[in-house]
Amino acid sequence: GAIEAVAGASTTATGGAVSILSGTGAATSSGDVTLGTADGGTTAGVSGTVALSTGAGVVGNSGDVSVTTGAATSGAGGNIVVAVGSGDTGTGGAISITGG
Repeated sequence: GAIEAVAGASTTATGGAVSILSGTGAATSSGDVTLGTADGGTTAGVSGTVALSTGAGVVGNSGDVSVTTGAATSGAGGNIVVAVGSGDTGTGGAISITGG
């Protein structure tokens, strides 16, 4: 089955927002947020795609995609890792970063 979270549209102001947040840990760590797809089937399936994108700017700018870690008060800042998987019958995937 599918899960779809859609915020309301507006004809005169900004449309609604969708937020996915983990819970705060009052005495310990906050919870994790994981976005991912399941493995592909064993016969011929491939795993799904995870896409982060913004809509086009029709009369203005398009939105931003921001990947950040939080600041640390008494420890090290978090890491950002971008990696592609290896292939057992070919090369691994590519990483492409392109500016406008």
